Amino acid sequence: MVKRLLLFILLSLITAIKSSHFNGGTITWKPVNNTDLTTPIQVSITQNYVWVLTGSSGIPCPGVGSLVVLGTRTGCCNATLDCISNCGTTSAGYVAPLIVPYCTSVSTTLSLTYSQRTDIVNLNSNDHFTAAFVANSGSYRALYGSGTRLWAVATDIDLRPRTDNGLINTPPISLVFIPTSIPLGKTTKIQVPYVDPDGDYVACRWSTGTECKDVCYPTNIPANTTVSNTDGCFITITPLSVSDWYCAPLQVEDFYTSTSSSSLSSVPVQFLINVYTMPTYTVPVMNSTDSACIGVQVGVQWSTTLDVYQAGGTLTSRSISTIDVQQTFTPGVTEGSIIQATTDHSLYTESLSWTPQQADVGPQIVCAVARDSSNIPSNTYCLSFVVASDSVGSCPGQPTTVTTTTTTSTTTTTTATTTT
Repeated sequence: MVKRLLLFILLSLITAIKSSHFNGGTITWKPVNNTDLTTPIQVSITQNYVWVLTGSSGIPCPGVGSLVVLGTRTGCCNATLDCISNCGTTSAGYVAPLIVPYCTSVSTTLSLTYSQRTDIVNLNSNDHFTAAFVANSGSYRALYGSGTRLWAVATDIDLRPRTDNGLINTPPISLVFIPTSIPLGKTTKIQVPYVDPDGDYVACRWSTGTECKDVCYPTNIPANTTVSNTDGCFITITPLSVSDWYCAPLQVEDFYTSTSSSSLSSVPVQFLINVYTMPTYTVPVMNSTDSACIGVQVGVQWSTTLDVYQAGGTLTSRSISTIDVQQTFTPGVTEGSIIQATTDHSLYTESLSWTPQQADVGPQIVCAVARDSSNIPSNTYCLSFVVASDSVGSCPGQPTTVTTTTTTSTTTTTTATTTT
C-alpha cells in the first residue's frame, strides 16, 4: 500500500513538472474574401499561444520561425484545433489545422516563449461551429486557486451571411499583454484592446464551460473580479497576495448593435495576471505620439518611437532595462535599442518598425511593456492598426486611447488603445 502511494505521488510530481507550461493565448479568424459566399470559402485562422520558456516543463524557442516542440516535452495536447460544438453538417467543410505553432519571439526577462501559426482552411457556405485548443494532459503554470488547470481556448466560426449587408462577418481582433502585472494593495482596471473591422458593437464576457475547461471564472482569479463594457472592455481586479498568478478567460464578441441578443462571432482572449509589490517610487510610464488607430498599407513601412519615462532615471538602480513587445501578426515589429536621452535622463526611447505583408490585411494590434532594473513594469501601451492592400487602411468607428497608468491611494488603471 505504501509503495503504491509513493508511486502515485511520484507520478503526480512528474506530471506536474512535465506539463505546467501554458500561459494563455488567442485564436482569431477572418474570411479571406468576405464577399465570397460560394463553397469552398477560404478562412484564415491564427493561433497565438504563450509558454514557459525554461525549466523541465519549458517550451524553448528553437529559433524564430521554427516550430516549437510541444508533445515530447510536455505530454500535451490535442494535435489539432478540433470542432467541439455544433459539429457535423454545419462544420462539414472543416479540416482541423494543427496546433503546433511557430516561435515568434522570446522574453528572457519574463522567461516566456511566444508562438503563432496561421492556416487557411476551406469551409462550406453557412458553416457555423466552435473550434478549440483543448488540453488533455498539459496544464497552466501554477495558478491561484484550483490545483487542476487543464485549459480550453475556443472560437466561434460563423460563415452565415450577415443580415444587414449580405457579407460574411469578420470578427474583432484582440490582444492583452501576457502577463499583465498589477500591484498589491490597489484595485486595477485592465483594458482589453480590440478592433472590429466591420465597425460592430463589441463586448466581452467571461468564458464558460467548454470555452475554458478548468480555468473558468472564478476558479483561478479573485471572485470579486468583474467585467464591464462601458467605453470598451475592462476587467476590474483587486489582487490578494504578492506573487499570485491569476487566469482571466474572456470571450470578445461582436453584435449588430448594443441591444442585439446574439453575437455574430466569439473570439477568446485568455491571459495571465501576476502580482508585484508596489515600489516607493513612481513606476515607469510609456507612450508615443501615434494616433489610437493607425491606417497602414501592405509593403509600406510604418515606424514610431516609444517614450518611457522613469522618475529618478539618473539613478542606475532605476534605469529602464527591457521593453517587451507582443503583436497579433508575424513576423513581428523590428525593435531598436533602448536609448537614454542625453539631456533628460528620465527619458528612454526605443524605435519600432514594421512593413505589413499581404497576410496582415485587416486589423492588427501591437502591445508593449517596459521594465526597470528592479523588474517594475510600466503601463501596457497598445496601438491598433488596419492594414489594406492597395491603399492606407481606414480605421472603423471613433478610436479612443488612454496611454498612461494613473494611480491613486485605492485604484490603479491600466489602459490601452481601443477602437470601437
